[in-house]
Amino acid sequence: MPTMSESEIKAKIADGAIFAVSVDTAVFDKYSCNLDFKVLNKLDQFKTGPIKVILSEIVVNEIKTHIARDAEASQRELHKAIKNQDKRWKTGVDIAKLPDTLALLGDPIKAAETQLEDYLAAIGGEVVRASGTVDVSGELLRRYFAIEPPFENGHQKKHEFPDGFALLSLESVAKSHQKLLLCVSPDNGWKTFAAQSPHLVCVTDLELALSYFNDSGRSAAMSRPGCRCCVPPSTNSAIRS
Repeated sequence: MPTMSESEIKAKIADGAIFAVSVDTAVFDKYSCNLDFKVLNKLDQFKTGPIKVILSEIVVNEIKTHIARDAEASQRELHKAIKNQDKRWKTGVDIAKLPDTLALLGDPIKAAETQLEDYLAAIGGEVVRASGTVDVSGELLRRYFAIEPPFENGHQKKHEFPDGFALLSLESVAKSHQKLLLCVSPDNGWKTFAAQSPHLVCVTDLELALSYFNDSGRSAAMSRPGCRCCVPPSTNSAIRS
């Protein structure tokens, strides 16, 4: 969808043309994938309302990877700090006997999975599979060799495959509803792809996007039908990869 003005987006939200919002990994990375961050939790306003929160399987798995990576790093740093403390103070502390609450022996991946499951449940998020409902792989390859969005003409093209899977699957969901899906991403690939898509609209900032819904009155709680093309938050297949 060609770039829309603020008033145009609000109008589309108000008349129900925009049925869902989706957030890119880059937005979560802005907040260090801290799922307790206030603005990320504001997505819970849509949990029982008319607007769906739909996340790509690609995005969910990237968030899980980033949380697990940072959890492992902090765990490693804490191990080192305790050893250094013992070296200088001769504490004789046995790391294996320290409280489990310190998570020194915990599994970073399982910790990330638990955090994601809790977060998706809290916001009522639905996870759409990367394969979507169309031949996403074939279309992605066509775009890759034709150098069409989200691919750019350069040696970094191969790194844009995850974004391609995410965007095509989100577009497929929006197309099946014959409505618009609002994507939130600062990434140029997402913005360019959305600008050429008849079903995606892209804004760069999550707080700004949320203000559009609030100003339009579409965050009010209402009952909503289920989405068969998406995986319910309780389903772990998209998270456990």
